[in-house]
Amino acid sequence: MAATPIIDPEFGHRLHRLERKHTRLRARGSRVHVGPDGLMVEYPRRHVARFPLKSLVMLLLLAFGFKLWMFAALGGDDYNARVERLAQGNTAEQVAAWLLQPDVFTESAAGWVTDALAALRG
Repeated sequence: MAATPIIDPEFGHRLHRLERKHTRLRARGSRVHVGPDGLMVEYPRRHVARFPLKSLVMLLLLAFGFKLWMFAALGGDDYNARVERLAQGNTAEQVAAWLLQPDVFTESAAGWVTDALAALRG
């Protein structure tokens, strides 16, 4: 049986809006509000942008791992010389040099990494 065309265009637009609303409700979920007259109205949930904390933590761990690997591979003196050379560059290089400054934890962790690699080599 074929669908009958809608004669009233305003009714067709209303049906289209309702279909869009129900599609959003199904996609994002909904919340129900009960008014003072007892009428239940369903609203789509708002999309709340969240801060990507997990991605930020992973990026910081990756950056620290790179810093640790470079310190262990180059050695303390060569690493410090390269960071000092980087500090003489433009603003972006100066920021990178500030971030890559060797700290106590990097030096001690690089010592652990070097000792572990030496133990693996035999």
